Amino acid sequence: MLLKFAPMTFTKLLLASALFNSGTLNTSSYIGVKSIQGLQQSDDRALRNAWTLFAKAVIAGDMKMVKQLSASCVLCNESEYIESASNAPYVSIDRFIVKLSPRIFDTNTKARLLNSKKLAFNYDNNQNKRLYRYSCVASISEFKSATIPEVLVETVEESSRSGGMQKAFAFIKTKNGYKFCGYSTIP
Repeated sequence: MLLKFAPMTFTKLLLASALFNSGTLNTSSYIGVKSIQGLQQSDDRALRNAWTLFAKAVIAGDMKMVKQLSASCVLCNESEYIESASNAPYVSIDRFIVKLSPRIFDTNTKARLLNSKKLAFNYDNNQNKRLYRYSCVASISEFKSATIPEVLVETVEESSRSGGMQKAFAFIKTKNGYKFCGYSTIP
């Protein structure tokens, strides 16, 4: 079950997604839906398009395309690969691709990257925005107005033995479109 920790937000997100996909979502439909408040339909389409391109590149093993669709560094909770002297939890996109992508994008994860039943788009990620405040992610001018939504991929279903697991992929909106800029897991 996706987003067990925030069922009300997820329910609202599902409702908004259903409205968007049915073509009935308009600007007034965003009011009161915290998880996508202030997001324009074109932003949602742009993020979904960026995710689709990113996911297809990962599935195809096209790491050159993954790099093009990414910021020059990635916020990452894989501490053994952090390379910053300031202890900021970042790795260069090159290091991410070489060292982390084989482990993060295992067969199970790749099979779910385009499965709509295993995906959730979390637009309410601004509480984490300060974590992405590095020039390798976006310029200062881009960062001020940036939104940093996440695409959540359910990789382990909830069961009596497990609370489940999601992989979260953050994207920042830049003048060149959305760029992959962060990876974490829940839990």
